[in-house]
Amino acid sequence: MEQITHTFRQFIGDPEIKTILGLVLAFLTYLFDLGNPEMWLIIGLMISMDTATGVVAAWKRGEAIKSSKMFRFATKVFVYGTSVALINVMARACICTTDGCPDGIATILRVVAFGWIVATEAKSINENFASLGYPLPEKIEKILSGLNKK
Repeated sequence: MEQITHTFRQFIGDPEIKTILGLVLAFLTYLFDLGNPEMWLIIGLMISMDTATGVVAAWKRGEAIKSSKMFRFATKVFVYGTSVALINVMARACICTTDGCPDGIATILRVVAFGWIVATEAKSINENFASLGYPLPEKIEKILSGLNKK
């Protein structure tokens, strides 16, 4: 364990590595708006809850739990992350004027993306709970189905 700690400290102490890590983190902050950790926490919890309820529902139905189906978790993280990154880039670059992007437009775009992700995951969680015998009240189900019409 001491060797790992020593190697890690050497690695982090390298000025070139610090510079590269700093640039990578700055780029990720630009793309993913890491200044809003609550949004990412909620999205992560929703995806995790959907995955967990999906596994339980599949187990209850007697379906085999396969790693190929678990790949959906990684796909969701990638698709949702890409969606938010594109919206952040649009908010900062495409619709910005020379004076800078109006905060209202950027906020609206982020809220729309966040709402879409949460509604999609909520509908999927509801479907999983319904297959377990715990359906949501009909009123809430209508709202969720209205948000996710294809």
